[in-house]
Amino acid sequence: MFTLHCTAKLLKRMHEPPALAPPAPSTKLGAWYANLLFTRPTSLVLCVSEVTLLPLLVPARDLKSFPERLAPALAELLRALSVSNPAIDGELRQMNHFVLAKTASRRVLGMMNDFTFQLESYRDDRHSTLLDKELFLARAPCSPLGMDSPDERTQALFGVPPQRVVFLDIDAVLKRDQAVALRDSPGAFDPAAVARLNRMVFQSRAKIVVTSSWRALYTPDRLQALLTGHGFIGEVIGVTPTFLARSPSAARGHARSSEISAWMTDHPVRGRDIVILDSHDDLLLLAHRLVRVCGDEGLQDEHVERALTLLGDG
Repeated sequence: MFTLHCTAKLLKRMHEPPALAPPAPSTKLGAWYANLLFTRPTSLVLCVSEVTLLPLLVPARDLKSFPERLAPALAELLRALSVSNPAIDGELRQMNHFVLAKTASRRVLGMMNDFTFQLESYRDDRHSTLLDKELFLARAPCSPLGMDSPDERTQALFGVPPQRVVFLDIDAVLKRDQAVALRDSPGAFDPAAVARLNRMVFQSRAKIVVTSSWRALYTPDRLQALLTGHGFIGEVIGVTPTFLARSPSAARGHARSSEISAWMTDHPVRGRDIVILDSHDDLLLLAHRLVRVCGDEGLQDEHVERALTLLGDG
């Protein structure tokens, strides 16, 4: 059972009297708050968890039935946050019954106003879904959460381990000689650098996302096979998108920063759980997650220690 605290605007349109003394919720996400948004092309109900401030967007058609549609929308969002199916099923079972009530928390109402403004700034297109918008809102740091984001708090609540990611520039990190042409031969990699990268991903349980130009020539599966063939024990989970720099080398770091940020926007990974191994040092807002590797030396022990410290395993 859970309580659905609705704004006066929403309660008026639902034609249902609110409970004067709602019981305590039995759900992990606690009570939910809801407000009606007159958005285009269709109006929405913005719902926010009182516990983690997780936002949900439900179409406003047939407002009397929207509380029943809250649970399926929540299930889709929790799956996108890698919450396990048993945990999702357990939460939904507790949502079989609900009680309507007036709003009571200024903290949650303040965040609902913030989410409304953020939603107005969302760059919508014809391919955007409600889930895309929910994830956009859920990944924003919130001052009531100590600058954690709602998705982080929700994942912690349901015991989802953080996804750690190493953004890898293969040439700078693993190739001893930058003049070596791109090819599949073992000589293109420094075995000592591969061994150090293995130690990093083993100890931190991090996955690899490739950022270097190799991604333009090979699929993630092919990159995985190439690295595995050279002794790498970790997992390649993807590549960053490709953005063209407006000028030569001086702007490459800027483009790479934008590419990494774009990948993070599309994946449930926290900023504190990434490390960037790269030869560029102009990564803008991501510079604090950079471990700069000189291409002439490749990955060294001090780079590994610095990366593990950033990931909390040093």
